[in-house]
Amino acid sequence: MLSNGIKDNKQVAEDSSVSQTERNKARERAKRQTDERTALTKELDQLKKGNYQPSETIALEELQKNDEVRQERDQEIQREIEEQEEIMNDENRPSAERERAKENLKELEQERNEIENEREREIEQLPLRDRLREKVKSIFKKYGFTVTAVLLAVGTTLGVILSSLSNG
Repeated sequence: MLSNGIKDNKQVAEDSSVSQTERNKARERAKRQTDERTALTKELDQLKKGNYQPSETIALEELQKNDEVRQERDQEIQREIEEQEEIMNDENRPSAERERAKENLKELEQERNEIENEREREIEQLPLRDRLREKVKSIFKKYGFTVTAVLLAVGTTLGVILSSLSNG
């Protein structure tokens, strides 16, 4: 499966009919996949020899630094998505251009998912305490929770309960 992905990305990287941006992205994906395959092969060899030790943990600071880079890229992707949606929804543009925008939109969403998967892989390499903290933060971020919202909800609930008790 991973080998097929590497092969496909290398083919796209060498295809001159594809835009330079897409070829560069394909090269990056192929390199990441090759690195991942190499790491998995090393771990498998260690497992076979009975010397298996999980991949080294990374520091929380490294994750945060990588998150900054990922966040910048995510903002770029968001801008590109907005541009592609504008092109896609513009009825005055040729249908071929709108179809290309639709394909670009799918690729951008895929890249966004790859970024999130990369972050999750890094979180798995954190020490347990930091891993739990990051997972809770990502849940709050994903579902829009903030500390203020949680405290407000708890305060309101307590207020209703106390009000009911005092009236009863």
